[in-house]
Amino acid sequence: MLASRFSTLLCASAALGAASAHAQDSDVFVVQLRLPARAISLDVFAGRSADGVAAPGSALAQMGIAAPNTDDLVPLSSIEGLSYEEAPSEGTIIITCAITCFQRQHLNLASHETPAQITSDSSSGGYLNYEAELQWIEGNGTRASGIVEGALFGRWGLITSSWLGQSGDNARLTRLETTWTIDRPEHGVRARFGDSVLIGATGAPVRFGGLQVGRYFGLTPSLITYPTPALTGEAESASTVELYVDGVLRARSTVEAGPFIIDHTPVVSGAGEAELVVTDVLGRQRTISRPFFVNTSMLRRGLSDWSAAIGVQRHDYGLESARYGDTLAAVRVRHGLTDALTLEAAVEATAGVTTFQGGLSGASTHFGHAHISHAANHDGSFTSAAWYQDGRVVSFGVQAERRDGEFIALGQTDSGSFRQAVAGNFALNLGDFGAMTLTAAQIEFDDEPNARTLTFSYAPDFADGAMSFRLIHTERDESELAAGVSFSFSLSGDVSAHASAEHDRRGMSYRMSAHRAAAPDRLGWRARAAAGATERAEVAAIARGALGDTIAEAGVANGVSGVRVRHAGSVGWVENTAFAGRRIDGGFALVDSGAPSVSVARNRLDAGETGADGRRLVTNLQPYRVNTISINADDLPLDRAPTVPLRHVSVAQGAGALVRFIDAEERIVETRITFADGGAPPRGAVLTRARDERRFPIGSNGRIVIQGARSGDVLTLGDCFAVADDDALSAGNLVLRCGAES
Repeated sequence: MLASRFSTLLCASAALGAASAHAQDSDVFVVQLRLPARAISLDVFAGRSADGVAAPGSALAQMGIAAPNTDDLVPLSSIEGLSYEEAPSEGTIIITCAITCFQRQHLNLASHETPAQITSDSSSGGYLNYEAELQWIEGNGTRASGIVEGALFGRWGLITSSWLGQSGDNARLTRLETTWTIDRPEHGVRARFGDSVLIGATGAPVRFGGLQVGRYFGLTPSLITYPTPALTGEAESASTVELYVDGVLRARSTVEAGPFIIDHTPVVSGAGEAELVVTDVLGRQRTISRPFFVNTSMLRRGLSDWSAAIGVQRHDYGLESARYGDTLAAVRVRHGLTDALTLEAAVEATAGVTTFQGGLSGASTHFGHAHISHAANHDGSFTSAAWYQDGRVVSFGVQAERRDGEFIALGQTDSGSFRQAVAGNFALNLGDFGAMTLTAAQIEFDDEPNARTLTFSYAPDFADGAMSFRLIHTERDESELAAGVSFSFSLSGDVSAHASAEHDRRGMSYRMSAHRAAAPDRLGWRARAAAGATERAEVAAIARGALGDTIAEAGVANGVSGVRVRHAGSVGWVENTAFAGRRIDGGFALVDSGAPSVSVARNRLDAGETGADGRRLVTNLQPYRVNTISINADDLPLDRAPTVPLRHVSVAQGAGALVRFIDAEERIVETRITFADGGAPPRGAVLTRARDERRFPIGSNGRIVIQGARSGDVLTLGDCFAVADDDALSAGNLVLRCGAES
């Protein structure tokens, strides 16, 4: 105890000079500050003056007291909510704090994730995604088609090129996209050369060829980009805080006595209610309720999103391989001005036309989310606005768009006849009685009839399925009223079914379907039938295997029969190791367990078993996140027990890694050990390995089992030793040498 206090005083003495400079009119003395509410004691140099006792602000801040973090002496009487009592016989000052005396504690209850800023796990390699289809239709003969996507990846980025081909009367081979993508996760920036897509002033995607650079939040998936509610509370003593969102426990943490605030609250998008349950050590509970509204399209305060593009517009995507048009340049910026307000601005230029666009989005617990945007050039303007409120009982929203003049958006060749549109929806949660929704929309054109739709739906609350009733009224060239009912339910186990009936101007239509999803190395199936206005029947078998996904379908529609077979998969290599497997999306890992028929899991989800070569291709890894790849060690042979049956892998978008478990295998050897004269050590004696002091008991007739065996290991028994080299292990006998024999 004395040594601990002496060490603390040595650290505190560094501040003595600064403290004494501000305490010339006070007596400096050594004292121990105690804060029983937090079970903290700290030895400091304190001062005494007409204002009472003063202590270094840095020491008080270290104890969690709301004091300036400075070496200057701060009078204890100047801190709101603090009272103290001196105990001269113990050399201590006992501090009592009200809630206002403590610093506010910041809790982050969002899921903690190891950031994958630099994906050093990504290897170099390449692959070919493919989807091949063979189809026969009665009266039209047989036709083959397919899509291929080639990719090369490495530290220099990802190069991809995709192509579409088909046979028959319209046989063709068409290039879809060719792109070189370079990611810089440490800066959150992505650059793309080649074919790309940008979002135009009207919110529509625009295809072009050229260069695009911008912020991409997907490179830092642990970053929370949108505003989250800050929930505050108080704890009178050390307590446990539980966060419930709409009645569901989402997080738990501990706090010390004093006020606290929860940053980045893990809540769902939309409106809801959060409850904080504070439980102290005596089991007393307090509940704090707060409403919230979260919109993931907003940017939190101070965060910016931007992109810049230059190139040429692309036309007839999917039909022509390289039909490009006018040059274009575009810059877009979004910025979170506050947690409740996000601003955006954009400039687009092409073919002598420059378009300026500006907008803002606002979100609040009280009014929901609203957005307004206006774009203009010398030909006209385009305005859009939306407002919606998503509540637990009542939800509603309205949206409107209007084009003025001859405004032509980037990527369009003419203005079209669209003039304006307005839509709205209203939803009511009736609790145990279900939910109802009303949706209305109207679109106006310059030289075409206007279009109107009105939809009403009701879904009762069923425990064993989902049912909905709907009425749809449409009006354009002519008016039509349609009514329908549908029911989805589970038949047994993993088989689900759906049935519906609908009446429109064509008459009655009945549909029914049932399916079972395919799983790794398990067959799935689907069956559909329709009667009435449309006559149709089809069946399909679905296989999800180690080499990809295969589906075979046969059906009849309005008297015309057909058959179709489709297979999708990939082939490639990573670190000079070839593989074949399912289609690659996101990222992938080639798992090498060193043995066949070993179960592999991705983030605790079954990913199938290794093949005869001991490998399994695991797809759908989340890029730039830490993915867990594990194997079932019980499936391995006894001499292949890995010391660590899982790996944490982080890869770039479209890239992969080779994950080897065989380099962690533990060699297990069963052999016999004797003395030089051939006699066996006594049963129950224990050998000790010099390398790691691991102990191995000796059985009958000198039998031993050595785990983690390495050539050259030295095993000792008292003053005797044996060398376990490869020759001795192969011969099945180790010899102990003692004393002069060594």
